[in-house]
Amino acid sequence: MTKQKKDKSHAVQAKAPTGEMTAQRSKAPRQFSLDASGGNKQGGTVQRQQATTAQAAPQQTTPVIETTRQAWGHYMNGGGTPVDIGPNTITSLLALEDFQRRHRRITGGLTSSLTGNFSVDMTGTVFHVGRTNIDYEVIVNGDKCTVNYTLFVNDGFWDVDFIDETILGGLGSPRHQADGMGPNLERFGGQPYRYNTARRSFTFDNPGY
Repeated sequence: MTKQKKDKSHAVQAKAPTGEMTAQRSKAPRQFSLDASGGNKQGGTVQRQQATTAQAAPQQTTPVIETTRQAWGHYMNGGGTPVDIGPNTITSLLALEDFQRRHRRITGGLTSSLTGNFSVDMTGTVFHVGRTNIDYEVIVNGDKCTVNYTLFVNDGFWDVDFIDETILGGLGSPRHQADGMGPNLERFGGQPYRYNTARRSFTFDNPGY
């Protein structure tokens, strides 16, 4: 399984605390109805009834993937539904020297643009993620700046037959070219799926932006 992604920016690095993502649940509002019943000459009566609120269906939980074994299991049994990448994997990404080098450039005022993207290779630490894309945006607020990172951009678990991709794809076979969510290089009845993006933000002293 290979991922072809381009590193288009220069970025920076510094230790980055991990954040937490929370899911918001919506609650069905209470509903009331007025039931006016006809009456005799003395007048009718009005009854106020609380409508029965239909019980909401259980909220579907997004799978969280940390290991390559879990990623493969979801490929075989997950029906192609997207997943969240777990906090341990995110911590590993932020600790990569490749990420830290770019983070240092950003927080040191050395990046050539306040917005951009780059990629880091996690193959050696979390194999199923491999090379993954990161977008960044620097917000300047006086003597403080905040950099917002969006992780796992346009990424997912797909093109699992990297041997055929390397050999037959290398010979030019159209059916053995990587195509992301497409049918090429998928095996054993598994279904490719996307990684949901994750966001992390860090505030630092303005180095001169």
